[in-house]
Amino acid sequence: MNIRVVREAGGIGDIVRIIPVLRGLREKYPAARLWVFAPAAYRALLSGWYDEYVATPHRGRRNRDAPLDESRWPYLDVGVAFDLSVSLYCPAFTYEMRQGRDVRLDRIELFCRAAGVEPSSKLPVVNLHPDEVRAAKAYVVEHELWERGRLIAVQPYSTDPARNWPLGNWLRLAEALERAGHRVVVLDGVRGRTRAFRQHRVIGKPLGFVAAFLSLCDLLVGPDSGLGHLAAAVSTPCVGIFASQSGEIMYRHYPLHTYVEPSRDAPAPCEWPCFWKRPARCTRAALLKAGETCEMMGRVSLEKVVEEVIAQLARRSIKLSRHKRLHAVSRRH
Repeated sequence: MNIRVVREAGGIGDIVRIIPVLRGLREKYPAARLWVFAPAAYRALLSGWYDEYVATPHRGRRNRDAPLDESRWPYLDVGVAFDLSVSLYCPAFTYEMRQGRDVRLDRIELFCRAAGVEPSSKLPVVNLHPDEVRAAKAYVVEHELWERGRLIAVQPYSTDPARNWPLGNWLRLAEALERAGHRVVVLDGVRGRTRAFRQHRVIGKPLGFVAAFLSLCDLLVGPDSGLGHLAAAVSTPCVGIFASQSGEIMYRHYPLHTYVEPSRDAPAPCEWPCFWKRPARCTRAALLKAGETCEMMGRVSLEKVVEEVIAQLARRSIKLSRHKRLHAVSRRH
């Protein structure tokens, strides 16, 4: 039996959230050969969950929710007759647009429903390659990132400005955490966006390395974005900062994650979380043009985020003692 799972586009978070589908298909059809069609950049994140991986093109790919027509999209034709095809591009989007502000299901649940599976666990797991783990450990030692306190990664930006906390808050958060004795690193895929930070920056690395590096961190702090999902998949706790979407729904299957949302004490300028029913002033295009984030994200206080980070660090033990970490590296170098 051959099964085809197709997800031609999307961010890191969407790719990570199809892993429970792959688990469910393995459990439901243990003898099947599993083919994944997805962008080449995501191969490392899905390693161990497929038998064959077909890199999909950036240009000339299938439209969202269009039929899997091999005559129209030749990259789908690999000379194999598939007994089952699962299109995950993108049943979740259709549901979310229809529901508007009344979204109740997480994309993991929506992807599993579309595939007709109920996996034993909906927590994604990224299988880290040993070479990537060694490289990440060597990087941490080289840059002396374990010399003091906890290793905390911050991710200031998402692809959607409505989900971004104001830059000034990120700068003050990084300083506050360093004053508390922790080591802060900044993660981003675009070098120019992080120049305002004086902290060490991990920029533009391959996703396999990023996943391994995150697995060594004690905590991630970030907006509603892909690295929060990736952190869950490598067992690293996260404090998410949310406004336009629901942290409760987004992190429903991530037991190590918590989130911070705007205070409800003051009257809101809009209904939130707004999901896919945003005011016109808060569309992605409008916010990008204005160089702003949504007003509700701006209302998430620095003090509230710091308080939640401290609480997370208190409730989560260090994943490995510094001695064990360094010893694990020294044995290989």
